[in-house]
Amino acid sequence: MKTELSLLDILIILGRKKVSLLLHFLCISLIAIGISFLFTEWYKSEVTFVPRSRRSGNNLMMGLAGNVGGEILGDIPLRPRHYSEILRSRELRETVIQEFNLIEVYEISERPNSLDLALERLASHVEIHEIEEGGLGVTDVLAVKIVVEDQDPHRAADMANFMYQQLQKRVVSFIGEDHEAVLSYLRRELARKESDLTAYRQKLKEFQQEHKVYQISSQIEALISEISAYQAKAGGLEVEIRARSRNQNPSHPSIQQLRHKRTEYLRRIERIQDEKADGFGWPLQESIQLTHTLIDLSREVETTEKIIGLIKEQILQAELRKSRDFADFFTVDRARPAQWKHRPSKALIVIVLTFVYMSVTVLLTVGRAVTREQMSKDAVFQQKVRDCKKAFFGKE
Repeated sequence: MKTELSLLDILIILGRKKVSLLLHFLCISLIAIGISFLFTEWYKSEVTFVPRSRRSGNNLMMGLAGNVGGEILGDIPLRPRHYSEILRSRELRETVIQEFNLIEVYEISERPNSLDLALERLASHVEIHEIEEGGLGVTDVLAVKIVVEDQDPHRAADMANFMYQQLQKRVVSFIGEDHEAVLSYLRRELARKESDLTAYRQKLKEFQQEHKVYQISSQIEALISEISAYQAKAGGLEVEIRARSRNQNPSHPSIQQLRHKRTEYLRRIERIQDEKADGFGWPLQESIQLTHTLIDLSREVETTEKIIGLIKEQILQAELRKSRDFADFFTVDRARPAQWKHRPSKALIVIVLTFVYMSVTVLLTVGRAVTREQMSKDAVFQQKVRDCKKAFFGKE
C-alpha cells in the first residue's frame, strides 16, 4: 500500500514539529555564525599598467644608414605577454617571498620544503590578467593587471606594488644586458675596422710614394694637354706643307724640314701614350692604370672611414639606450590597501550552512513521520524494518 503526501500533510507534520525546528534553526544559526568567524579574511589589491606602443624608425642612424630600425641596436621587442611570464617567474616570486618573509607568514618554516610550499601558496594568491583588444584571432594586449590577495590589506598592496617594481627593474636589466652585448660586438667591429683602415692607409701611402702619384687627375690633364699641344703643332705643319707644295717641289728642303718636324711631333705623341716621355713621369696608358689602382685604394680608405663613423654612431646610441632607467610601459593604477574584504562573506556562510542544515532536518522530519505512519499500518513493512535492524545491529 503506497502512502501519498500532499502539501497539506507536509505542513501538518512541520506544524507539529515547529518548536523542534525552531530550536534547530536557532542552534545552527549560532553555529554558522561562529564558524564564519573562524574563516580567514582576505583582501585584494591591484596594479594596472599599459605597455608602450612600438615605434619603428626612431633611430639616429636613419639618415646615415638608410632603412635601419631600432633592432640593429638590440632594442628588445618585449611584449605584454613577456611581462606576464616575468611576473609568473620563479625568481620574481622568490624575491617576493624573501622581501615579505612569507615563509613565516604562511607558518611553514618548520616544513622541509618550505620554499616550494611558499611558492605554491603565493602563486595561488597572485593573478596576472591580460586585457586584450576585441576581435577574432590573436589580438594585442592593451593592459596587464597584477592582482594580489592577502590576509593583511596593507601587505597585499605592498606585494602588488613590489612585484610591479621588480618587473620594471627586470625589464630595464634585460634591455641593459642586451645593449651591453651589442656594445661589445660594435666595439670589436670598431677595433677591426680601425685596424683595416690603418692597413689601407699604409697601402695607399706606399703606392703613392712608389709611383710618385698624389693627384692623378691633374697629371692626366697635363698629359692630355701635352698631347693636344703636339697635335696642334703637327696639324699646323700639315697645313703649311700642303700650302707650300702648291708652289714648290715636294722634295724641296724647306718642305722636307717641315715634314721632319711634323714627324717628330707625332713621335712625341706616341711616346707619351706608349712609353715614358722626356721630362715627364708616366705615359698616358700607365697613368690611367695607376688612376684605377689609386681610386680603388682611396675608395677602400673612404669606405672604411664611413663604416667606422656609422659604428661610432651606433655605439653612442646603444650607450644612451643602455643607460636609460625606465621600463617600457605606463602605470595606470598602483595598488592601495583594500577597505573591504573580498572573501569569504560571513553572511553567505551563515545563509548556506543554515539552508543546508534546515533542508536536511525538514526532509528527515517528514521522512520519519511518514515512516512511522506507514509502520503502524503495514505489518509487512514492520517486519522488513525488524529484519533490517537485525541485519545491522543483531537485534530487533
